[in-house]
Parts: sequence; structure tokens; C-alpha cells
Amino acid sequence: MPQAMASGLYCVVFGMIVAVGLSNLKHVDLNNQRNLFIIGFSIFNSMSVAGPGGYFSTLDSNPFGTGNGSAIALSIFSSPMIIAFICSMFLDSTSGGATREQRGLTVWEKASKADINNDPEYVAVYSLPICFAKMFRNCGYLEYTSRGEMPAPPANGFQGSRGDIGDLCCPCFFRDNEHPGATDYEKSGDDESPPIANDMERQDDSNDMA
Repeated sequence: MPQAMASGLYCVVFGMIVAVGLSNLKHVDLNNQRNLFIIGFSIFNSMSVAGPGGYFSTLDSNPFGTGNGSAIALSIFSSPMIIAFICSMFLDSTSGGATREQRGLTVWEKASKADINNDPEYVAVYSLPICFAKMFRNCGYLEYTSRGEMPAPPANGFQGSRGDIGDLCCPCFFRDNEHPGATDYEKSGDDESPPIANDMERQDDSNDMA
């Protein structure tokens, strides 16, 4: 691959990674000085410690030692994303001056408690394709780690998603406009946002009014 093409690809990919990461802050009250300090401190320290020209990039040897564990530690602390994660998690968990709503936690709590298997938007996008949704029960066991309980099974059974690789490469499974994964939300063509989206929009409106 030509170097110009590779550099352009890196610009797009890592630019999108940064943008998606920052988009998670949309539910945080950015008028709160405490939140602004945590964000700025985390980003600045991630670059000054592990970024280009940062502390670890100027060292001639591994400050942690010469063993395998030292090499692992150096690789971890040489990542700006990990440094930003450690700083932000520590400060957000230990610093006062903001309510749970201002920290953006209430929105994510509502999303984590939502009945996702009966959410049409979630099923259409994130459900496993074709027969794998029913076979693996949409890997619901993975949500046990964050929710502490298994998600409720969908009322109409586990349905496959659309817009995935199975839909594109296996058109014989979806000969009609509607397929087994289509939900009432998709069939109606209604532009109304699904329940989870409505909750987040109402949260955004309340933050703007505040």
C-alpha cells in the first residue's frame, strides 16, 4: 500500500476513534467546572506522558526494568488512551462537585436497564444474523457482567438482524422486503424514535434547559 494512502487511512480511522470517544461525553454536563477539569487533565496528561514527545518516548531504556513484566508495563503506560482512561476514571470516581445526572450516569443506567431484546432498533442493528440469533440467544450472557442478570428474552423469539454481512452476502435468506428479523417498528416505517433514544433525547433537553 502506498504510504500516502496508508497515512490517509490512519487519519480517518484514528480520527473516527477519537470522535466516537468524545461523543460519549454528550450526556455529561460540560458547564460543570469539575467535569471540564477531569476531561482536560486526562487528555493533557495522556499526551504529555505517553504521547509523541511525552515522557516515555524520550527515555532510552525501560524505567520498569528488563523482565517480561516490565515490557508489559511499558506497553500499557505508553498508550495515551490507557493514561487518559486511568486519569479520568480515578478523578471521576473520587472527586465530588457533580451529581450523577451531571456526570451522565443516569442516562447510561436507563440504557443498561432497558429491555433491549424487545427494542426494535437494537434488534435490527445489533442482533446476530440469520439463525445465529436463536442459536446463541444473541449472546445475552455477555450482558450478565454489566447488568448482573440475564436480559429478558424477546416476546416474539430471537430474530436475526438486517444490514449485516449475512443480509448482503446471503440474499436468498431475505427474498422479500421483510425478513424474519423485521420488527413492527421497521414494518411501520414510522420515524418516531425507539424507547431508548427517547429517554436520551429527553435527558439532553433537560440538560439544555438547565
